[in-house]
Amino acid sequence: MILTSALHTYFQIGNINKISISGFEGVEYIDKTDNNQMKKQTGNIIFNSEVNRIYFNSAAESVIHDPVLKRKIRVKHRDSNSIVVWNPWIEKCELNPDMEKSDYLKMVCVETVKTGSDRIELAPGTKFEYAAAISTERFK
Repeated sequence: MILTSALHTYFQIGNINKISISGFEGVEYIDKTDNNQMKKQTGNIIFNSEVNRIYFNSAAESVIHDPVLKRKIRVKHRDSNSIVVWNPWIEKCELNPDMEKSDYLKMVCVETVKTGSDRIELAPGTKFEYAAAISTERFK
């Protein structure tokens, strides 16, 4: 059996316009907001519009830098080489009945996933585990 899976992690942040996410320099990703084009990350991820990306062959750790809440959120991705980074931005947030109109400003997803070439092939009677270890530290 072939499985795909995602550990959906929605992080509260101070302001989407102020954060950045490191750990993706030089990593290829599919940009789901741009006709699924394959691109390569340059520098930290920053936000000024909707972001919906699947990163492949990424680092084992991602760090959300949040100067507003004065903290870093570390996500260690165990047994996963694929990571989704998502923020719905204004229009999609307004269309989502589960979100307030301004919720996009104070949330970001950094999801440990198994998809694409990183998907799980599971034989009958076997199991597979993967994990996301999340920690925080004060912003210096």
